[in-house]
Amino acid sequence: MHILELRRWIAGAFLVLTVAGVCGALRVPQDLAIEHLMVPGDPVARATRDFERLFPSGAQALLVLEAPDPLSPAAVRAAAVLEDALARIPGVEPHSLLTVYRLAIPGAPTAVIDPVRLRSFATGTALFRRAGLLGEHYLGIALELRLRSAADRDRVLAAIDARLQPLAGSGGPFTAVRRVGSPWLDAWLERETGVATARFMPLFGLFLMTLVLVVYRSWRVLAAVVLTLAAVVAVAMGLAAPLGFSHTVVSALVPLTVMVTTTATLVYIHSRYLDASSAPTALEHHAGALADKFLPCAASILATAVGFAALAVSEIRPVREMGLWTACGLGVALLASFTLFPALQRLLRVPARAAHRPASAWFEKLAAALVPWTCRYRWALVGSALVLMLAGAAALFGIPGRIAALPLEADALSYVNAGEQV
Repeated sequence: MHILELRRWIAGAFLVLTVAGVCGALRVPQDLAIEHLMVPGDPVARATRDFERLFPSGAQALLVLEAPDPLSPAAVRAAAVLEDALARIPGVEPHSLLTVYRLAIPGAPTAVIDPVRLRSFATGTALFRRAGLLGEHYLGIALELRLRSAADRDRVLAAIDARLQPLAGSGGPFTAVRRVGSPWLDAWLERETGVATARFMPLFGLFLMTLVLVVYRSWRVLAAVVLTLAAVVAVAMGLAAPLGFSHTVVSALVPLTVMVTTTATLVYIHSRYLDASSAPTALEHHAGALADKFLPCAASILATAVGFAALAVSEIRPVREMGLWTACGLGVALLASFTLFPALQRLLRVPARAAHRPASAWFEKLAAALVPWTCRYRWALVGSALVLMLAGAAALFGIPGRIAALPLEADALSYVNAGEQV
């Protein structure tokens, strides 16, 4: 009752919190690097860093220059010019057939290489083919990239792409230039992860507005729901700033989970609010509807929050942060659902039904047939559920000698659709 009477104060407080949340969300840093999935203090991560300090090695990549005759004078000259340009990029060390040729024959300028001698040198051993530096229709340039961060990697890859741009046009000796290696794949994954929120948010918003308008047929209800969701998401995302979290490859799940859970809770609350009651005043009816839904909705949200908070034990930092971040966001959702949303219902004067509306005839017939049927076949239904549960466990953990356990996808390439150009 007091919440409804203080509706203007509650709406004003959440307005301030929403502005603060937006400001905090804009200050959350981006950390989409794949290599940051491990917790810095993890023993394996520390041992890996110590090993890399003693035996430093850069990221490996390969440029494939396709040509009908990769050892033709024009192709060799173009490859030599490209290799020299790549060598001038800080942090890039190119190696190719021409690199080995220059070392084997000191003082041999690329511009006057004897094609016959080079072809004999290249085809006289299987070394270059095994290393991927020469094929029937391509020359390969292996790249060792000395990268300190994801931003450094993106800068180096952009510089490499700029050097490759002149070769992309027609009329040159190469028919295609292909990039192979984890640096390009990691950059694509991080870029796609970064724009995931911008893609699903409009779709979810469209679905939400359609759902509310179809079910409730009220612009006032839609306004109350949308304003509550906007405040919840803004505050939830802004919590990352004081908590020290950052946007990672899995943090897009935070706003999605918070929005879905909050939407379901608001639908439960408003559906109960629409039901007529014997309360003498509209204010008491509204308070009774909130009291009826508080326990089940609070239990559902808190159970979900505890489940996400349990991810705090994870040794993968983005997963741990995502779990705690989502749990905090769900706490905000619970608070706003039973304070801000009722306040907006009162401020926007969302109407309730004046009388009890009977259920549809088809629904009453379905309930009358379904309840006795499930009671009659309860043992078969429960047994079927247990069988499905065991089948799921077998698919997940496997059966020794018969069914392999569900594999753990640790290769970044496995996260990319086979049809993607990358």
